[in-house]
Amino acid sequence: MAGIDGGRPDGARLASRPVGDGDGERHPGRRLRWSGLGAAPSARPRPPPFKLRDIVLLLGGAATTPLAVGAGYIALHTLVGLFPWSDFAGALLQYWVGEVIGIAVLTPVVLVTLRGTLPRASWRGGAELAVYGLLIGITLWLDFGPLASAQYEHFYLLFLPAVAVAVRHGLAGAALASAATQGGLIVAIQVTGVETARTTHFQLLMLTLAVTALLLGAVVSERRRVEAMIRDRQSALDRVSRLTEAGGMAAALAHELNQPLSATMSYARAARKIARLEQASPRLGEILDKTVIQAERADRVIRSLRDFVRKGHSNPAPLSVAALIADCLVLATPVAGQHAVSIQAEISPGLPAVSGDAVQLQQVLLNLVRNAAEAMDTPDPRSRRIVVFAHPDTEAGFVAVGVRDSGPGLSDVVERNLFAPFVTTKATGMGLGLSIAHSIVEAHGGTLTGERRPHGETVFRFTLPVHDAGPNHETGINSDDA
Repeated sequence: MAGIDGGRPDGARLASRPVGDGDGERHPGRRLRWSGLGAAPSARPRPPPFKLRDIVLLLGGAATTPLAVGAGYIALHTLVGLFPWSDFAGALLQYWVGEVIGIAVLTPVVLVTLRGTLPRASWRGGAELAVYGLLIGITLWLDFGPLASAQYEHFYLLFLPAVAVAVRHGLAGAALASAATQGGLIVAIQVTGVETARTTHFQLLMLTLAVTALLLGAVVSERRRVEAMIRDRQSALDRVSRLTEAGGMAAALAHELNQPLSATMSYARAARKIARLEQASPRLGEILDKTVIQAERADRVIRSLRDFVRKGHSNPAPLSVAALIADCLVLATPVAGQHAVSIQAEISPGLPAVSGDAVQLQQVLLNLVRNAAEAMDTPDPRSRRIVVFAHPDTEAGFVAVGVRDSGPGLSDVVERNLFAPFVTTKATGMGLGLSIAHSIVEAHGGTLTGERRPHGETVFRFTLPVHDAGPNHETGINSDDA
């Protein structure tokens, strides 16, 4: 593993990668990415769906506005002598019905099209559309074909396909069904030569059909939206419940591990003392020293995790970013050797001390490096390179720390569930690493973000607040100091 070398920061493009807990939240070719504190920033927020109230307001506006405009319009023509006052009501009714049916049929189609809520195109959808079109054609043939009567008493059959589409596809389907039926009705009237006196009659029937289909579709869509919201809330409650149980298990596990770990440290210290008294091999003494150091570190990690789970916050203290990264690189030496990766550091000189819990932040950074190493599956070991960086953040009062790797990049499928607890890509993983890391970074007052580079590289970064104790600055380190 390469040591720490003094390099310039990678500028605004630097970011940090997600934290794993050894559960395999990231896997070669299927890597997860932090995207701020919520959904991925690349996702465009979708406009809110139409509700039943919106459709009622639309229909109400479509009914009142043409009535006021039509009254003035017909009155003006009547005053100039184009119509007798006795025909005012009939002319106004024809004008009003024509305008309302146009608004009620075309406006919903335009709105659902602009909102992007139309049913997705597919072979199955095309076949279903053909069936609905055939039903509309058959009902129009029964009303206007050779078997139709002069009373057009089979018009109610047109409600069947419109209602079926509204129930199946909600408001979007109802809007399309109403427009298709209206278009077919216009064609049928023109082809069969229906007398003009009956046109208003058909328009009133079509208006009734359009209003019925739109209201039914709006009810269906709103019910589905409420059901989806209830499922999401229930899923969120289930996740919170599982996290609560996991927190209790973590606290109990930390308590149970503390005693055997203390005994292990005692035995290791005793063995080291005996080895020194009996002048054993220096190699044995070195191994025992490392055993004691790692056991003590494990004890600090367990105590810190237990305190964090119980209290929900950390114990901030002034920390040197360079020292934090140097300790992480030392601890990551086995990981680098196991995965044949090169780990380097790029630390800006003169970084101020940050405020945080050393043990928790060390675990966050170490897991970032471990996830990066596990994610790289390139056949050429020379291209397996991990860079741990630190530089002043663009936001004043913060320092950015992160990891950049040369791996294959992130999977679009996996990153949609990044922040959900118990999400993992390994069969033996629990999927709690990302959730715990997110909580740790937020508890320190920072944020965790991620970026996927165009050529497949992944960068993750988290920010830490500068310590308030004063200008405690550190100098940059180079590879000779590692």
